[in-house]
Amino acid sequence: MAMKDLAKATANVESVLVSSSNTNKELAGAELKVFSGTAKAWKDGVTPNSIYTYLGSDGKAVSNYIYNSEGKVIYQVDFGKHGKWSSGHGHKMKVPGDLGSGHKTHIPYNEVNPDFLKIPAGVQYSTALGN
Repeated sequence: MAMKDLAKATANVESVLVSSSNTNKELAGAELKVFSGTAKAWKDGVTPNSIYTYLGSDGKAVSNYIYNSEGKVIYQVDFGKHGKWSSGHGHKMKVPGDLGSGHKTHIPYNEVNPDFLKIPAGVQYSTALGN
């Protein structure tokens, strides 16, 4: 599969230096490139060490997808509320690159690495964090 260069698919390119917070030691200290767009997120084959913010048709952040050094999704943050889970809850993929492998468990908003909650400047969350 050809590498999907998120920079070509998105207009906003920024970067985030990941802290050594509680949720993903694999990326601690890594500088992640931040992209956004309205295309559905990919499971693999994307820009390594990156965050992709999926935007709804209203331009608001629906979710973040975090990719490892191999360009495989390893974490997802949902910015919508469903069930008892508030905006900003996370899903850690048990199998990198397998989006379905992280959706049996939910990580509460207050336990998600704060760097994974960041969205591009000027973008709003679809639902305020913690709500």
